[in-house]
Amino acid sequence: MNTRQLLTLSVLLGFAIAFLKFQYFSEPNTTPQLPTLDNATESGELHIVPEPDAMEILPAFTLPSTGVGLQPVTIAKRRTTLLFPNGEEVSVMLNAYWPPAPPGWFSYEATILSQIDKLRTQAEAGDMAAARTIYRVLSNCRRLLNSGVDLEGALNEIKSSNRSSTSKIALQEGVREGYHACEGVTEDHVRQGEHWLRLSVEGGDYLATRMLYQILDDRNDPEARMLLSKMWEEGHIGSLHSYAIKYRNEKNHISAYAYFLAYSTTRERVFELSVYPERHQISIQGNSNTLAVMSSYLSYEEQLQAEKLAVTIVEENKNCCRGFFNLSPP
Repeated sequence: MNTRQLLTLSVLLGFAIAFLKFQYFSEPNTTPQLPTLDNATESGELHIVPEPDAMEILPAFTLPSTGVGLQPVTIAKRRTTLLFPNGEEVSVMLNAYWPPAPPGWFSYEATILSQIDKLRTQAEAGDMAAARTIYRVLSNCRRLLNSGVDLEGALNEIKSSNRSSTSKIALQEGVREGYHACEGVTEDHVRQGEHWLRLSVEGGDYLATRMLYQILDDRNDPEARMLLSKMWEEGHIGSLHSYAIKYRNEKNHISAYAYFLAYSTTRERVFELSVYPERHQISIQGNSNTLAVMSSYLSYEEQLQAEKLAVTIVEENKNCCRGFFNLSPP
């Protein structure tokens, strides 16, 4: 393939994956794949992959179909103790919850434009999940518009790619459904997406806040740090991961290590208390590998300082810790 074909394929694959992820992400009864961490490149340079917006709701939990959900659904709360490498302990309340889901009537089999007016009406009435849904579907359609390739061309691009047969079938399915859903969407529609995302953020929706943070962070917009601070003030564990990435990129290795240690320590305790703890071993090992690489940038004294800072980060946040996870009964 030439450079232009590779770029086109990249856009199409991103579109297919994003569309499939949107469907899976919005369905409460699915079993997501656990995130993995790409801990270091061949050169040894640290690379922290941004935490995916994956929900760790396992089959043991089923969210009732209630139509429009305006508020997060708390699944369980459980007080536990986090043990840090330096021997210090911090007591936290784990708050497992489910964010407001897209309207129950929303269908992936119908076109987006045939449903967007109803979504707008609900968003304007205060349904932050509907507002978030408008942004997400339109942002996925942007990938299609950027590709400049029709459906047949897209399917052929994937067919000729160097991927497994199973992967090709899944991606082609995502492309077919995505092209149908995005039928009639124009650049004017896409440009409206961020307005609805911000409306959802103003309504206090965490997922929307995280999406907007990622957009603004890519633009190096100062507002991104304000949103990140807001997410951590509310106790969302994922924001610790984002802080680690930000400080790593700023070459602040002490803070990067501290925030990732706070994140991994909290997540590993969540994993231990989850319904199926054995499913999380890959993630736990990935966190350990990442910390090992990060520590190579620190002196012994700096690592001790970072470990102390990690304790302080969690200890001083009385809202810690919230996230999408399924805790086993006490």
